[in-house]
Amino acid sequence: MSNSRLIAVLSLVSALVSAADTWTVQAQPSPVIAEFTGFVEADRGRLTSIFPPGQRLVVSWVAMAGKQVVAGEPVITFDTQLVERDLPQRRAELDEAEAQYRVSLLKLDSDRAGLLAQAAQTRADLATTRAQLAALGTDDAADSALARTRADQAQDEVARSARELMRVQARATAGDASVQQVADAQQALTLAKLDAQRAQAAVVRTAQRDRTIERGRLLVEERRVMGVLGLVRAADGSEHEDPEQGLAARVAQNQAARANQEASLAAERDARRTAWHEVERDLHDHCPLATLELVPSAAADPALRWDFAPAGTTVASGWRLADGAEFTAARGWGWDRDLNARMMSAPAPVAPAAMPASTAGSKPPATTPRPDSWCLVREPAVWTAVVPDGTWTLRLVLGADVEWDGAVVRVDGGTGPQLAHVSNRIDAGAFPVVEVPVTVRGGRLQLLVGSQPGKHAYATTTGVLMLHPRTERGRKSDWVTRPLGFIAAPAAVRINARAPASVAPLHKTADAPAGTDLRARSATSAVTILPPGQLPIPGTVTQVGTKPVGIRLGPAGWNEEDQGLPQDLTHREVMITVAAADAQRLTLRSQVAVRLAITPPAGITAVPPWMVTWRASVAWLRDGTGAWRQVEAVRAGPCTLVAGLVAGTVLRPPVGEPPAAAAPAAAVPVAAAPMAGEPTAEAGTTEGGFPGEVVAGARVRVIQPGGWGRVATNIADGSEVTIGDELLTLYNPAIEQQKNE
Repeated sequence: MSNSRLIAVLSLVSALVSAADTWTVQAQPSPVIAEFTGFVEADRGRLTSIFPPGQRLVVSWVAMAGKQVVAGEPVITFDTQLVERDLPQRRAELDEAEAQYRVSLLKLDSDRAGLLAQAAQTRADLATTRAQLAALGTDDAADSALARTRADQAQDEVARSARELMRVQARATAGDASVQQVADAQQALTLAKLDAQRAQAAVVRTAQRDRTIERGRLLVEERRVMGVLGLVRAADGSEHEDPEQGLAARVAQNQAARANQEASLAAERDARRTAWHEVERDLHDHCPLATLELVPSAAADPALRWDFAPAGTTVASGWRLADGAEFTAARGWGWDRDLNARMMSAPAPVAPAAMPASTAGSKPPATTPRPDSWCLVREPAVWTAVVPDGTWTLRLVLGADVEWDGAVVRVDGGTGPQLAHVSNRIDAGAFPVVEVPVTVRGGRLQLLVGSQPGKHAYATTTGVLMLHPRTERGRKSDWVTRPLGFIAAPAAVRINARAPASVAPLHKTADAPAGTDLRARSATSAVTILPPGQLPIPGTVTQVGTKPVGIRLGPAGWNEEDQGLPQDLTHREVMITVAAADAQRLTLRSQVAVRLAITPPAGITAVPPWMVTWRASVAWLRDGTGAWRQVEAVRAGPCTLVAGLVAGTVLRPPVGEPPAAAAPAAAVPVAAAPMAGEPTAEAGTTEGGFPGEVVAGARVRVIQPGGWGRVATNIADGSEVTIGDELLTLYNPAIEQQKNE
């Protein structure tokens, strides 16, 4: 089949009434059939991209381009040797960063403990100094009181000794006491007087003692100790620690330094942890399971809930702990092998506290806890639970505090595995919720977690695999933002057809408003796709281009700069879609034939093009009597559509020259101007004339100031416009592709 083919089939045999080349208008309109070429492609705005899961992954296997793939099927396998050799180094760097983090914080904590101990000792010294100051005034008062007491006692002793002397002298006069006794009494009185004098002198000395120097020394010591502590005394006598002075300032500086250094060390540790995680992530596929709920179809039956967490974890009320233990019938759930080493917990609660919305459009119940633990399944594993037979809604929450790749989960209730979830990456903290109905038969439910060992990219939807030209075995992925390929779902398959400029206006979209000119009144949105060697497929027109394009088809059709000279742009672009079931019969990047078959509406007749002649964009024909008639007509592919002809009208070839063009009567509309790319003729040309160009007497050029792309929409040709009206909009496929990537 050539690049451009136009087949016109006009049922004109019955219209030929004689050998004189006359043509008779039949009561049954003649159909217009045109056939042209289309190219099967995928709508770039509706493709599912396949991105490389990491850098330095080498493609070791790739599915065949054009293959029909199903969701959950691996389409690309990667060799991870380049990544694997970095794992020991990343692990050592992480251990070093964590050790440095702990040692540095211990040193800062030790320094702070020393400062706090010094502050406590200094406060004790301040208390001692203030106690000594308080004791100075207390000692003076006590000494004075003691001296006065002793002086009073000494005076009492003098009075007693004087009375005793008088009594002894009276006895000596009476002859009852000796001279010696009188002398002893006198000596005792003398000694008592001496003691009284000394006691009185002590009272005087105590009253005259000065403690100013001692008090001043203690006050200086108090101020010094307060300065060391950073204590400030307010005007009302209260005291507080100033964080900018003394030990208080040093403690505050230590706390600030600890916070800054802890943040810096934590950032370094987290960076090393991220680097190690990226290597671990890129080495294998991982599937993080957080929670599982089974909601019965009968509202009266209880729901079954499991929380995947390490052994010994306390779970919320109404939930069961699903640790890494193997399945036992007595317990009723478990794995096909011991997975306790794969049970993880988040270092801190993940914010925000609310659960995300379900991917199925509903939200989990309020009893669902925010996941802070999960089972990180690396190799394919099977989790089994004893569940009563019946219909259940399985609600599975996946995700972790960091991103993981290659999550594939299938569920089997005894009727065969069905895909529950597949994703090439679950972002950190995303926690997607998957809801699928499942029928349990045989009393057991199984989760088949993972697909294959190793590192893969999976088809996340069913469709046709399209590979980038650079995606091949041995190619290393360097840019994770550049897709390795795409999956075109049936809804994304379309036909990019190139219709001749005179045929393209006979197409319209299903929602297009009714037109008034001959082409628009005859246009249809239904076409037929003719794949090679297959049955016809019905198609629907979704877009009709207004920009003239070349006839070349294929991937290079995205760029029209090399299509040749302007006179070579003789076609228009027509976009066609088919039903999803029929799309699977089409092969991407293959050529197909597109057939347009329309029956003109009442009042419009498809006439052979040689029965109509043009003069100054006005259509003329000759009736059976040879008289010239000016008619409303327009070229439509293999024929000319003429309005106003009634059944039985005989037409003759337009031999000769029509009368001079006059203003058309109201009952005879002026012919529509030919579309760009279709032949026209200048006034005055004779029979068998050559095509020319219809030009306006005065015109203002409309120039696009910048940018490039396809014409998406524009106003109808011949429309009246005013300043500021929007004339056209552009569609840039390259920018759309980058946006999709």
